[in-house]
Amino acid sequence: MIKATNDNPASDLVIRLVQVKYRKIRRRVCLLVIIRPSPQWTPQSQLECGNPYHLEAEPAPPALVVATHRGQKNPSPIGDGPNPENVTAGMASETTQPKKAQDLVNAEAIRFLAPDLFRDMNLQVPRHEWQMPAEIEAQLGGRQQMQETTKAFLQLTKSWMPIVNGKRHLAAVLNPLVPLRRPTALLALCMKLCCLPVDKVEEKRVLYELVKKLYAEVERQEDSCLQVMQSAVFIAVFEMGDAIFPAAYLTVGSLARYGMAMGMDKINHTALGKDCAAAIGASWADIEEMRRVWWGALILDRLLNVSQPSRGLSTADPSFEDFLPVDDELFYNQSSSPQHATRISEGFTFKMGSFARLCQAMHLISKSLALCRGVFSNSPEAPPNDSPEEVGQHYWLLPGPESEQDSTPNIFPETISALETLVRISATLREGGYELSQYLEDGRCSLFLVELVYQGMLVLLRMGKVWLAEDVQSKKESLAWLLSHMGKRWPLVAVYKRILEARESILAVEDALT
Repeated sequence: MIKATNDNPASDLVIRLVQVKYRKIRRRVCLLVIIRPSPQWTPQSQLECGNPYHLEAEPAPPALVVATHRGQKNPSPIGDGPNPENVTAGMASETTQPKKAQDLVNAEAIRFLAPDLFRDMNLQVPRHEWQMPAEIEAQLGGRQQMQETTKAFLQLTKSWMPIVNGKRHLAAVLNPLVPLRRPTALLALCMKLCCLPVDKVEEKRVLYELVKKLYAEVERQEDSCLQVMQSAVFIAVFEMGDAIFPAAYLTVGSLARYGMAMGMDKINHTALGKDCAAAIGASWADIEEMRRVWWGALILDRLLNVSQPSRGLSTADPSFEDFLPVDDELFYNQSSSPQHATRISEGFTFKMGSFARLCQAMHLISKSLALCRGVFSNSPEAPPNDSPEEVGQHYWLLPGPESEQDSTPNIFPETISALETLVRISATLREGGYELSQYLEDGRCSLFLVELVYQGMLVLLRMGKVWLAEDVQSKKESLAWLLSHMGKRWPLVAVYKRILEARESILAVEDALT
């Protein structure tokens, strides 16, 4: 039952709802509640609750909420398309006024504090239009330039971080009928940032500062959506690749919290992500893209901790029964279906893309990091049933097993095999001539390969007393060549080189004293 009164025709209140029987909301009801405070509004006229089945609304504090038909599909957290009911009003608004921004903040706070109410009433926070600042417009360029940047970016990240549906993003960027939304503009700027050459230092600095500023603004004022998470992933990638620490670590932590607020930490529990709030009513293509973004967050969180396993993670370790991304080609062609979803435990016998294999490897890395944290801290986090031999497999990560008797037992066949594989990769690229060298320098090498080669170099430093000196030196030269060429894409390499030089000098001093 809904009763409406208008005791004050001069009031600024558009629609005043005096009483709404809560049980009736669960039927087919369409309410558009646009509340603006009247001149006579006082704190005493806020929303007051009667019995548990009634909501009595006097002129409320600023809030802007849309209630949809029960059973109607909620707007996707990914979609960039316009809301048909709000297109006209959206076009008329050229700027986001401070008061409207505050309305959105209030509505977001209500949704965060009472998510069950938003869910049961099928409420959605509407979008505000945004007037693009001149500095952002200048960085993005025209639609043709954004299209070229998107294509270059997808080519750059396709093999190691394919988490953006290129067709969807291009459709949003190139649509002349719909103004560019802030999350879409942010993602486009992040793509440009990741594509800038290493030598354009000043241009990168200016764009990076603009991206960080816009990211904070979008995070604070916009409705939660996947583009913000995707942007955070690539901001973190840029910070890691350019050795901007601890900013990269903090960005990944913020990304993880943002995702958990959307329920993304549950997206991999089932094939359709039914435990994830953001996946409710979403299409399969949306769910797959969400899954990839969350896996991207898991990967970066663990990659940041490889050099220091004792540092805490921001995300929970994936379960052996969690679902992996589908094959990369199926994702890019939008031809996948829920039947293609595969669990980690099942993925060893199925054909899958490189990104799914990387996610599968992250599960094993998570186990290794957990074991290393237990070794470092001697805490209960270490599994109680692990034998000394199992713990010893990871002991080489501890700093300083310099003596021969300490280091010799800790070289395992798997370690030697991994080093040999890295040396073969380096030799293949080195013998491939100019074309393969350009492949590295153009940036199509994974940031993860940089970390892997660096870890291999650290192992070689500790193995100097175990292998023949000539053999170790040959492998070090091969990996050093690979690391140097990747440095033309990732400035992080220069920092790793300095660390390696310092560690090598320390070992030389210790050898001289023994």
